[in-house]
Amino acid sequence: MPARWSSTIVEHADEIRRRLLSALEEAEQTPDPDRRRFLQSVVVVGGGPSGCELAGSINGLMRHSLERDFRQLDPSHAQVILVDPGDRVLRAMAPELSAAASDYLTSRGVELVLGGRVQSIEAGSLTVAFKNPAPGTPEQRVLEAATICWSAGVRPSHLGKLLADRTGCTVDRGGRVVVEADFSIAGHPEIRVVGDLCSYAHTDNGKPLPGMAGPAVQMGGWVALDLLAQLTGERQNPFRWFDFGSMAVIGPLCAVADLRGVKVSGALGWLLWALAHLAFMPANENRLTLLTKWLWVIATGQRANLLITGRPDQHIGVEVGLEIAERAAAPEPEPQPEPQKEQAAA
Repeated sequence: MPARWSSTIVEHADEIRRRLLSALEEAEQTPDPDRRRFLQSVVVVGGGPSGCELAGSINGLMRHSLERDFRQLDPSHAQVILVDPGDRVLRAMAPELSAAASDYLTSRGVELVLGGRVQSIEAGSLTVAFKNPAPGTPEQRVLEAATICWSAGVRPSHLGKLLADRTGCTVDRGGRVVVEADFSIAGHPEIRVVGDLCSYAHTDNGKPLPGMAGPAVQMGGWVALDLLAQLTGERQNPFRWFDFGSMAVIGPLCAVADLRGVKVSGALGWLLWALAHLAFMPANENRLTLLTKWLWVIATGQRANLLITGRPDQHIGVEVGLEIAERAAAPEPEPQPEPQKEQAAA
């Protein structure tokens, strides 16, 4: 993963943490009980691996911080709500793993709102509409929370549209570039696209590979070997993705994993997740450092300091990368002539 992308992910994680802790700080100084409950409420949209992990992490951080550092707040008033349009979380996994994740989250106080789609989001609230509500329940529900996190998908990268405009390549509905079997663009063998920006459908079932880290790593490795093979005049074997399985961390010492049919959950699932991450670390020194940190957190239950940094508006309306280039290339709208004022009759 490029350093710029990884730094952006870290910045977003820091921003979520900053907003959450800022809300708790304000709640600590607010005498109004209704305002306190609002500031201690969080809504996470999306019940996939990212949403479940985010909901579990936020719930753990809030309750741990409230018990240790916020003396005026009641930890039982902290509320984390997870919204998903499906009938269960982690729909890409087996039903038993979804049930294990649901049981863990609900046992830790996370409320699951399933079967509802978000219709609108405003500052401090969002509206969820239910297609088939249970008898006696409303078709819509308004959730109020000081912190709202979206993990139900992101808009496509602007680079896909830019490549389509300049090379004539095809993009799918999600904005991903349709590539050849060697990840090149049709008519441009010198351009290779891998990762979640490419739509690679040269599979046994004809379905594009998911835009996840596992396929992206294997794509990048295959393209690197293919480029080396071209330099030496050799021929590379066709790309074949090997699915190691899927994992999702739900909370401390709890994860669910489906490793090619082997389904585990709980502490054993977390152990497999930890071993997999340690195995893919680039150096033994990094593995030892990460393992030491994990063992220390497990043994002591301590977290990092709760220092709040940054400005409240630092990520509002900030354009980056290709957004800046697109805005600069876009033609400026022609000024409209001002209507002439009628002269008053003498």
